[in-house]
Amino acid sequence: MTSAELMTRILCGQCGIDGRKLRNCSLTQDDKRRLFEANEAMADVPLFVQDTHKVDIQQLNALG
Repeated sequence: MTSAELMTRILCGQCGIDGRKLRNCSLTQDDKRRLFEANEAMADVPLFVQDTHKVDIQQLNALG
């Protein structure tokens, strides 16, 4: 899963929107509002996603 896919899943989970609705572009106005609010709330969350393949534990520790 890429970092973009993971962030989409996290945002959908935060606001209770089915990810299929987002992928199919079938969001209601209320869905869009909730998604925007979740995005705003998550903007300052210190979250780092390492989506590089074949990273060992020492390399991962060096990143953080």
